[in-house]
Amino acid sequence: MKNKVIGIIFATLLAACASDEPPPGDFEQEPAKTGKSLSPADQSAVKAAADEAAKNVAAEAARLQAQQAAELEKSRLAEIRVAEEKAEAEAKREEAQAAADELAAENDARAREQASAREATAKQAEEEAALLKSRANAQEKSRMQAAREKAAREEADAAARREAENAARATREQRAEAALETEVANAAPVDAAVNSAGMPAQEKSSGDAQAESAVANIEDALDKASDVAPIPEQKAARKFNWQWLWVVLLVVAVGWLWKKRKSNQKNDNSTADV
Repeated sequence: MKNKVIGIIFATLLAACASDEPPPGDFEQEPAKTGKSLSPADQSAVKAAADEAAKNVAAEAARLQAQQAAELEKSRLAEIRVAEEKAEAEAKREEAQAAADELAAENDARAREQASAREATAKQAEEEAALLKSRANAQEKSRMQAAREKAAREEADAAARREAENAARATREQRAEAALETEVANAAPVDAAVNSAGMPAQEKSSGDAQAESAVANIEDALDKASDVAPIPEQKAARKFNWQWLWVVLLVVAVGWLWKKRKSNQKNDNSTADV
């Protein structure tokens, strides 16, 4: 503001210096210096010149004031424009910040969703693994239970087969003993007849020794057969062999008894002839 006032005063002085007429003070002081008085026409001219100079000064001041006002308005408009640009830039910055914040929020939400999806997938995988493990354990338990049951059944079947074989062997032994006793009982009357007929003591003792030896052999075979335990892998073969063994033993015993009876009958006939 001080500079503007100084400029106005400087402009007024320049306008006064540029005028062809002297300043009003000079015309008024001129008569005192010269000792002469001005005429009314000169005074009117001086006054008109002074008024013109005052008008010029006022016009220049008005022009300067208008120029100053224009400059002020221009400065104000520039400030307004700068403020508007600043506000626009601030609005753009805020808009960009809002967009960045929104994008960051979307990225965070997407990251949280992806993390949740990964956690859900991992949890589902763990549940599936636990389910598969439980199923495998259940299958293993079922397999082991089935194996134990199968082993128990096989053991029970083997025990039942052993019992059946023992019973069959006992039955066969009883039948063989009964058959042997029957044969011995059938041969007893013949021996008694031979003894009553006066069979020589040497032949009698020899026949008894042979009979006792045959009976002892049969008893030894029966004892060995009863002492031998069947092996599961050879049960069928052993069963087949024992059956044939019993048949052979019975055939041998019957043949021996039949031969002894024939011999006794021959001795009886020879004794009767004598």
